[in-house]
Amino acid sequence: MPRVHRVTRARKAYPAFGIEKGDSYFWWKFRYRARQMSKTYPRRSQLTQSPFLSELWDIEDGIPSEMTPDEIESLAGELESLQEQCQDSLDNMPEALQDSSWSGELLTERIDQLEEWIEALRELVYNPPEATEDETQEELLAEAARDANPGVG
Repeated sequence: MPRVHRVTRARKAYPAFGIEKGDSYFWWKFRYRARQMSKTYPRRSQLTQSPFLSELWDIEDGIPSEMTPDEIESLAGELESLQEQCQDSLDNMPEALQDSSWSGELLTERIDQLEEWIEALRELVYNPPEATEDETQEELLAEAARDANPGVG
């Protein structure tokens, strides 16, 4: 992950990033890449070069504080799409590397963990937790959806 720098007052404008002279902004740079800038602190997904982690972290960070069963089903669909991408990557590898290489093992582990998370989400839709006086059903579903994540990475 790159180091994030904070500039309190811009010396000049950077119109491509929406930064005016005098604005506060953050910047970070990957090796052999152009400098990235933002007026707000970058999201986790912006601080990685891994397309998988970027998409996964966008999904995780997009889980709202309250969810309906339809939103949980939509979340499961997004995770299935990510799982299919991993499966396609694994299928495109030579068979000898699928089982014996570090990359093949990593992809297999990611596929299994995503499958575990998807199954847990689908279980929530069909067997939702009981709401108490303090929490609504939607809050409990969102909390359970976040807790169902097996730590995919």
